Amino acid sequence: MKPLPDFQTLARLVEETTATADDIVYHSLNCIVEEKTEAIHAHLPAIVAGILAQKEWRILKGVNKFLQEVSDLCSDAPNLPQWFWNLVLKPML
Repeated sequence: MKPLPDFQTLARLVEETTATADDIVYHSLNCIVEEKTEAIHAHLPAIVAGILAQKEWRILKGVNKFLQEVSDLCSDAPNLPQWFWNLVLKPML
């Protein structure tokens, strides 16, 4: 598995490509599903904090799109609902 990107990498992708913040957030969450729980808990909080600090980023569509796929992904990642709630949705609230 390749290392998780940090927030600066995601920000650079939003600035330097035609991808929207929604697209970047969706694809990042999708990639993170394949990581080990320890890596998710070590890296995702900093990434989410950086994303939430970007007030001009519109990420709701990307998060919603990922959320629609959570039930399908649970067979491969049974801890996904727990870490998604604790590390993504809770901080957003």
